[in-house]
Amino acid sequence: MWYIFFYILFFHSIKTISSNIKYIPVIHNVSLEVFNYNSTIINGSCHTCVCAMLSNTTQISAFNCFHNNNTCEIFTKSLTIDSLSLMNNSISSVYFNSLPSDTVTPEITFTTKITSYSTEENSSAIITTDSPYMSVFPSFGNTWDCFNNSTTIGNKNFINGLYVKNGKTLTIGNTKNISAYVESNASVIISSAGTIILFIQSDGYAEIANIKEITVYLESKAKLVISNCGDITAYLQSNATIIATHTGDVTIFYENGSNRNITSMKTKNEILYPSIVFNYSNISLNGC
Repeated sequence: MWYIFFYILFFHSIKTISSNIKYIPVIHNVSLEVFNYNSTIINGSCHTCVCAMLSNTTQISAFNCFHNNNTCEIFTKSLTIDSLSLMNNSISSVYFNSLPSDTVTPEITFTTKITSYSTEENSSAIITTDSPYMSVFPSFGNTWDCFNNSTTIGNKNFINGLYVKNGKTLTIGNTKNISAYVESNASVIISSAGTIILFIQSDGYAEIANIKEITVYLESKAKLVISNCGDITAYLQSNATIIATHTGDVTIFYENGSNRNITSMKTKNEILYPSIVFNYSNISLNGC
């Protein structure tokens, strides 16, 4: 199974000093996502959170340690292979109290094929699997800024919960962080930004340039065009399109029939799933 290979290849461990020696599995440059689970954020360094995990007073099965702000995202319930996903994240490491268990039922099999090539400047890998994938949208609150007319905004530090209505165009410039939902036949154009989280409905469109990092969810027939971007994480349903050039690390989860045209990137990893299901439970779509 591919995840067994993943653990063997990528797991390191750290050793704690106590009456017994305990090895803590850790993966660097990734963050952990657990489906249908509310995590908790605490303040502290990686070592502080390891101590909390090993204490008898705090039940922690795993945590993300974010190196940029000394915080940890903790998970208290036992984890299983089929309930989690590991995402590329250069500012995060994942620590486990113990390795996740495998609760996949016997009749479900995972067939994985890896095709890869590399050069000195960039590398690419294509992975296919027979298992479906559920992508859970991150939460950014229940309050929306609704755009019922085409308009332009910019020069802001953070814009959270933008909602672009059907047939409208929102133009954004000089903004640090953005999270937005784009309806069918609506479009968003972003000329300069930091971190972006973007949801695009069927037949929606986004054009983005000069950004640090983006996570994007594209329903069938949605389209995204990116240039001069840092790291990209994208989820594409069938017939969705992503066109990107001059980027950092690119990770794409996609269905058959999606269109992916990525050039001049640092690295590219593409994972083909028979189906990608979007879970909207963390965001409220009733505000507009």
